[in-house]
Amino acid sequence: MKEKLVIVDTKGRITLPKEVRDQIAITPGDQLQVRVVGNRIIMEKIDNPFEILKKILKKVKFDVTRRSKVEELALKEAKRRAGKLLS
Repeated sequence: MKEKLVIVDTKGRITLPKEVRDQIAITPGDQLQVRVVGNRIIMEKIDNPFEILKKILKKVKFDVTRRSKVEELALKEAKRRAGKLLS
C-alpha cells in the first residue's frame, strides 16, 4: 500500500484510511497499542485473546469452572505480553 496522508483534528484525532483498516482487519471497538519511537508513532492492533481462544477451541465444550479457568489463564498471558510490549 502506498503512503497515505492523514490530518490531525483539533482534538488530536486522526482517521485511519479504509485501506489501512482493511489491510489489518481493524474494526470498530478494536484496540491499538500506540508508542513513540524517535519521531515515529507506531500503532499495532491488539487481538482480543478471548476471541483467539474461541477460534482455536471452537469445538471444545467447557463447563463454567473450566471456562473460567481458561479465561483467567488467557487474561494472564495477555497481560504478560502487553507488559513486554510496554517495556
